[in-house]
Amino acid sequence: MDSLRALVTDHTFLANVVLLMLTGALTGFLVPVIKARWDDASAERKQVLQAELSRQAEFLQAQAELLGTFSDATWAFLFDAFKVSYAEAWEDEETQIEAWDVYTPLSWTHLGRIRAIISKSKRLIGDDCHRTLLATYDWLVQYDDSLAEFQVGKHPPGDWQRFHQDFFRQAAMKMDDTISHLANELRLSAGSESRSIGKGQR
Repeated sequence: MDSLRALVTDHTFLANVVLLMLTGALTGFLVPVIKARWDDASAERKQVLQAELSRQAEFLQAQAELLGTFSDATWAFLFDAFKVSYAEAWEDEETQIEAWDVYTPLSWTHLGRIRAIISKSKRLIGDDCHRTLLATYDWLVQYDDSLAEFQVGKHPPGDWQRFHQDFFRQAAMKMDDTISHLANELRLSAGSESRSIGKGQR
């Protein structure tokens, strides 16, 4: 009995009892609060991560679409131009007139679309690749000028044949180089994929 009375009157013992009770009460209150805040923080981190992954996916999709839209727009211009020089070289006058009637109003529409694609590409590719696309565009504009100047010169079919064949070869090489450069920049070619894997293994 005396021992019990001594414990009850012991200030240290009473302080420990009170501390233990407070700890239990606070634990019961704080654990749910802390867990709720942790869950909120985890949900927010998850939303941020999902948003970042979505942005990356959209960026990669835009890069993949760039290769296709640039190639399609450029070749659409080139084939309309090929039809003109081919008609001048090997077709009759009526076919030549028809080819020019189609090409003349469309040429700058094609070129305008190509230039717009290049402008939009600046956020998707590096400066060097962007300069390559601009140089290709300048080459296309120069060809359009050359085609018009050649027509004014009233050249015979033999000259047109050489003009067409030379331009066809130049265009094929120019476009192959440009598209390869763009595909490598976007890591959409087999060669760029192999280099990327090789870097990862070292």
